[in-house]
Amino acid sequence: MALKLDNLDDITRKYMVEEMQGDISERKVYISSRLNADGKIRFQELLIASAKSGNDGTLAESLLGYFNEKESNGKGSYKSIPYNANVTLAEGEYNRYYIRALCRRAILENKRIEVCRVRDSSRPRPESECRIGEIVDAAMLLDDLKNNLGKNTFLGIPGGVNSGLSVKLID
Repeated sequence: MALKLDNLDDITRKYMVEEMQGDISERKVYISSRLNADGKIRFQELLIASAKSGNDGTLAESLLGYFNEKESNGKGSYKSIPYNANVTLAEGEYNRYYIRALCRRAILENKRIEVCRVRDSSRPRPESECRIGEIVDAAMLLDDLKNNLGKNTFLGIPGGVNSGLSVKLID
């Protein structure tokens, strides 16, 4: 099920694509080690296509078949890639670019950014629940996301893998 992104409109999509294209030109796009060779080649193209006219759900669907079957466990053997690796990657990366786009909008439109839940959770993390409703400095968050590609951010937004947190614009 796709993330509930309240501000996903043509303006946000435009900024998402610009952020993605900037990362592509600077070779900064996060490419998961779980992707197979074809997936590593196609990921950027699929990411941009989903930003232009889809969502994290369409990205996840387009990633099917582009993952390795196994990955190293770091102890000399291998383990299976999780069955939902496509969803986890799609949600995480789509949300990060969505947040970056909203930060740009907030700065340009003189609005604020508020932390919100965009994916239902039967057992939300208490540390995530405490963040909902928090107002965040858009410029700081944008900088944090740009400088922490593929890893947790200093500000903790989004709140790591499968957090279900994002942001929304407020006046």
